[in-house]
Amino acid sequence: MRLLISGGGTAGHIFPAISVVEAVKRRDPSLSVLAIGSNAPTDRELFESAGFNFQSTGAAALVGVRFGLPLNVMRMSLAIVTAFRKVGEFRPNAALSTGAYAAVPGAVACLLRRVPQVLIAIDASPGHAARFVGRFSGHVAAATEEASNKFPRANVQVTGLPLRVEFDSPDAARGRRRLGIAPGVPIILVIGGSQGSSVINKTVGSILEPMLEIGVVVHLTGPGNIAAHLSRQLNLPDGIRNRYHPIAFLDHGLADLMAASDLAIARAGGTTHELATLGLPSILIPGLFAQGHQRANARRLSTAGAAVTLPEPDLDGQTLLNHVRELLSDQNRLGRMAAAAAGLGTRGAADSIAERLVQIATRGDA
Repeated sequence: MRLLISGGGTAGHIFPAISVVEAVKRRDPSLSVLAIGSNAPTDRELFESAGFNFQSTGAAALVGVRFGLPLNVMRMSLAIVTAFRKVGEFRPNAALSTGAYAAVPGAVACLLRRVPQVLIAIDASPGHAARFVGRFSGHVAAATEEASNKFPRANVQVTGLPLRVEFDSPDAARGRRRLGIAPGVPIILVIGGSQGSSVINKTVGSILEPMLEIGVVVHLTGPGNIAAHLSRQLNLPDGIRNRYHPIAFLDHGLADLMAASDLAIARAGGTTHELATLGLPSILIPGLFAQGHQRANARRLSTAGAAVTLPEPDLDGQTLLNHVRELLSDQNRLGRMAAAAAGLGTRGAADSIAERLVQIATRGDA
């Protein structure tokens, strides 16, 4: 079987595709994979580290672009031509799309080449790119029930979001040992996506010392921000310096760390599915970018009682600190939030999507 992966842009769009490919490989060890995506360094790094051949199409975002729109339209047009050529050379039996702008060229190329494709709809309220790709995908694997209603023309299956294998057997004790954190010490996990969040980083930085009086802070800063936070760590008072753990990015071990944590402060992208699967209570700060689709993801968890949503316009250090103090001082409430989160979690999504890919590749249906 020859499988094309079309997408990228962020780890949140890449990791689900990698998980599905791993599930397909368990069914077909001779599987051949080509990944095509954007020029973002994350795309090449993550796909190639997973052992896939990666080629960039040069896709560019169209939504949210103002003065650069004409240039990006030209770039996207050229990317579609490039994808059409690459798909023709690779001749896949089926394609898997992750729905972001980086997936558009591959989706159009597969339509023109009559390659059957499956779209993973990650967000509760899919963005423009995902809905556009959904028009060309006869099959959609929706991460949530809410997303399933956005693709009336497709064969939609609600699967949940494919998560990495490490989320099948997380080890909280191993997560603590990795960072040398003693049992019983509260862990506050700060995570703003694969590139980090400047808004979250700045806000947490403004209240870092009082937060460290409450518990250990493990801060996934993003690669571009790690130097500043390592410097901040060195300037902390001696008594609390070892309670702060800034980390650029984790491609392995995140499941253990989430399992060990008591509370997460996070954006509301694909991370929300990981939080739910591991039953981790959270304070969610949905981003305002990409048509605000993260608000729907956050609403899904907060409505269920699994999270507290703090809108970005209302975000300030003291408000965030008050929420952290209130939640960590109420173990009964944290327990209820954890149970509510776990109730939203799903497992087996990668296997479900893999089965569908194998079926459509065998039948050849679009």
